[in-house]
Amino acid sequence: MKVLVAESSTILRSRFMKLLASVPGVQSLSSASNYQQLLETWRSECPDVVVTEVFIAGGSALQALYQINKIQAQSEVIVMMDDSNESLASHCIEAGASSVLLKSSQWSDVVKQVGLLAHNAQVKSAQSVACEL
Repeated sequence: MKVLVAESSTILRSRFMKLLASVPGVQSLSSASNYQQLLETWRSECPDVVVTEVFIAGGSALQALYQINKIQAQSEVIVMMDDSNESLASHCIEAGASSVLLKSSQWSDVVKQVGLLAHNAQVKSAQSVACEL
């Protein structure tokens, strides 16, 4: 499974990359430090999962969700927020985010969510192989 981490902070982006590299089933990791890079990397890498901060330099997760869903809704998008804002979280979910998590306290939840998505992708792949036999 391919994962794209979009985070303005170099330190946080690096930490996410290290944490997600240890998740079974994650085969490829790419990163973006701003909104434009997020879209360019998403188009070129076609990740299965995008982990992005809600307000990334040059844009927002909402803008990215609209662009991703306009082109293709195959990528799961996990939005990370600095603080709890139920209205903004609701808008992200309505725009197609698979989940919205607090950046400060839910690092392990992001790892668990990506792990679950990777596991589900492996199960689907095994089922499609079995169907072809």
